[in-house]
Amino acid sequence: MLSVNHLDQYLPAFQIFEDLEIGRYNLIFQVLGEKEILYRTSKLIYFLGDADFTLGEVQSYLPGISTGGRLIPPGINVVLETEISADDRLDPYIIWYSGKKIIAQGRSSDGANYLLWKTPEQTGFHIIKAEVFPLLPEDTAPNSMLGKVKELSLAVSAKTERIRYFDSFSKDFINWYQFWGNLDDAKSSGNPERQLIPLFSQKPRWIPFAGMYGLFIGPDDSYTLPGKPFTLSGKEQGKGRIFSHLVLLTEGSVLNIRFNSKNGLPDAAILDLSFARETSLQNAEGNITLRLFPADNSENEPQEISLALNPGELDAFITLVIDFEIAPDHLSASLHTENPARETESITLALAEPINGEGTIRFGGTEHYKWNGNPGNGTLILNELALSYARLPIFKDEDEPAPENNPDQELKSAQ
Repeated sequence: MLSVNHLDQYLPAFQIFEDLEIGRYNLIFQVLGEKEILYRTSKLIYFLGDADFTLGEVQSYLPGISTGGRLIPPGINVVLETEISADDRLDPYIIWYSGKKIIAQGRSSDGANYLLWKTPEQTGFHIIKAEVFPLLPEDTAPNSMLGKVKELSLAVSAKTERIRYFDSFSKDFINWYQFWGNLDDAKSSGNPERQLIPLFSQKPRWIPFAGMYGLFIGPDDSYTLPGKPFTLSGKEQGKGRIFSHLVLLTEGSVLNIRFNSKNGLPDAAILDLSFARETSLQNAEGNITLRLFPADNSENEPQEISLALNPGELDAFITLVIDFEIAPDHLSASLHTENPARETESITLALAEPINGEGTIRFGGTEHYKWNGNPGNGTLILNELALSYARLPIFKDEDEPAPENNPDQELKSAQ
């Protein structure tokens, strides 16, 4: 209780208990007369003590490069991020607004500081607001309390153009995933049978990195390719290419393809791509390793080749391409990057059992972890993915010319 001679705009300072825990409190003010309460009011406050709670700017990210500067096309999915620095004892709660309308809300620990938002068809400036509370006992904000607020004005214009990384090769693609906030195949947009398939019930996570966003791939965020794109029949061989624009985060499985044998048995041959990253005080190193495995009962030796990444490539999106060849008696593959352009030698796995090209194509690993809002827990972020594939006859006579319109030549010309 504080004794004062008169009431003015300010009350004298008072001491808070030293052992008071951080949290939400209802601060009650009473003015006592000699025999009665003259005035009473209350105010909800957060007591944070020495806990850090800082709100940065709201940022917007597109799925790729835009030629229109900060202009954003209408009807496109944009990732919004509110930058929060908070003590481990806090679990900030975010409410997102478009104008005055609430469009999303949730806790930072559940990834609510990221929001996938579809821009309106109406062009012009649109205000996005993030209101952030340090912690809430319940998943609702009291009407009488305000959080920290940051706003972002987005310019939506139909005049801006979009650039896809692999546009110049698109006529050869059989699948093309641009990850514009969905899992659609651009070669058959809106067709659910062509969408990338999540292996778990987890919703797709769209994570910003290096000024753009992509699909988060991790142990609990694995995906498979639909259908059977690499099939063979009769005396054929298949030649293909897997294009990917991605950033590699931590070590783990990037891609795993398991081919079936001609008689339908699984895992007659396995193509696996993994990433390992080592960071020390002096240096940062990374290696992408391509492996070809035979079936368990085969005496043929596994084949392996690696490609080293320089420090600049460890913190940026890179273009990574796998060239492969499927034949009844062997599987071969090579790996190359662009900017800078480097290519490995081709490795070949002899097959004891002929394969038919069918099988499973998986991105990401299978071990489990608990999501904590940190993209470092994932293996990679995919910004764009495309596949080219051609089935060619096998010629017995090496001198016999291949057909004039050989799809293999088109694949080579795309290098």
